[in-house]
Amino acid sequence: MIQQFLQECSERKHISLMLPEKGLQVEIQANHSYIQFFLSKENISFKPSQEHYTTIHIECEPDIIEDWLLGKKKFQDFIHMKSMKVRGNFRDILRLESIVLLAKPYIC
Repeated sequence: MIQQFLQECSERKHISLMLPEKGLQVEIQANHSYIQFFLSKENISFKPSQEHYTTIHIECEPDIIEDWLLGKKKFQDFIHMKSMKVRGNFRDILRLESIVLLAKPYIC
């Protein structure tokens, strides 16, 4: 699911306008799994390409991540349901939420 999200971010040129110059590291702790990915204007990948970047840390169940990346619900919905914890700069969290909504798969 994360791979598909990163691919959509790379392919959709309008998303590149929202990507940060400085870089954004997203760390996801889902049960005993740990996943991270990096978003910036220069690089969209599983590894940071820069020394300086901001970080968002997300804790939740694996099925919650899937629902979030598919655009079924937003951060705020999961946070209010207490099924997701998100730590990071508020501005970066809002930016990530917007990127996820723009990158969600089209359903035909």
